[in-house]
Amino acid sequence: SLLHSFHSFTLFTPSLFSPFSPFSPFHFIYLMDNSTIHHSKEIRLGIHLDEQNIPIALDWDATDSPIKGAKPCKAFMLRTWDIQNQQTTHIDLWAKDLSVEEMNHFMFQTIATLSDTYGRATGNKDGADELRKFAFDFAQKNGIKLKR
Repeated sequence: SLLHSFHSFTLFTPSLFSPFSPFSPFHFIYLMDNSTIHHSKEIRLGIHLDEQNIPIALDWDATDSPIKGAKPCKAFMLRTWDIQNQQTTHIDLWAKDLSVEEMNHFMFQTIATLSDTYGRATGNKDGADELRKFAFDFAQKNGIKLKR
C-alpha cells in the first residue's frame, strides 16, 4: 500500500511576509541580538514532480555534508519557528513510492529523535521522556519491529 494520495505540502503562516516559497531557495536572516554573521551554511532540498505535481523523487545536499552532491531520500519534514506569528511553519513531503511501513518507521524515528532534541534544547527531562514514551507506544501500535 502506498501513501501517494496523502501528500502534505502546506505552509501555515498568515503573514504576507513569508520568507520563502516551497519551490524556491530562500535566504532569511533574523538576528536575535547584535551578533555578526561570520559565515553561512546552506541546505538544499530537491523536489522532483510528476505531471500531477506529486513528488516522485526527493534529494538533499548541505554545504557541510561529508558526502558531496545530491543524496536521495523518500521523505522529509521541514519545520521553522515563525518569530513574528509565534507559530510553526512546515513543509512535509514524501515520494509517491514510500510505503506505509517506511512511513511508520520515519514517523517513529522522527518522534524519538525529537524527544532527544527537545530534552537538549530545554533541559526538560520529563517532557523529553513523555515524547520518547509516545514514540515507543506508536511503534508498538503500528507493528514496527525495533532493532535492539
